Amino acid sequence: MSLITKNANMVLLLLILLASVGLVGSTVYFQDRLDGINYEFDKKNAQLQQTEQDLQERKAQLEKLAADVSLKETREEQLTEKFVEKEQQLEDTEDELADTKDERDRLEMQKTQLERDVASLQAQKTELELTVEDLEDDVSLWQSRYNNCDNELDECEEDLDVCLNP
Repeated sequence: MSLITKNANMVLLLLILLASVGLVGSTVYFQDRLDGINYEFDKKNAQLQQTEQDLQERKAQLEKLAADVSLKETREEQLTEKFVEKEQQLEDTEDELADTKDERDRLEMQKTQLERDVASLQAQKTELELTVEDLEDDVSLWQSRYNNCDNELDECEEDLDVCLNP
């Protein structure tokens, strides 16, 4: 009888050891997979942070250019007022009048160029916003994959508990 009890104890000990090794092996495997997912998530998050920083820099540039345009428009209005005053005061001076018209044309060309620059920066802003949306979608995808892996791990742990505690 003691031989049967001893053999049964050895079999139980062997089963417990096999279950422990299986549990350790599956834990190491899932930890490795989880580390890979976390690495990819961190990499995508860093890319998102960089894109957001780039977007903020572009936004600051756009705001600066908008302020410059406003300043140029204000200056243009001031020059127009001065032009009217000069015209009233110096009607007989054609050379000065021609110079003032040339200055106005130059400012209008600058305004046109600045408007083109603003349009270009707005297009870049739109592209960056789309990039941010794509990166946010990637983050959501990786988060979903992480959650799926976590759920699979929980199911495996439950299956292991069922196997260990029949």
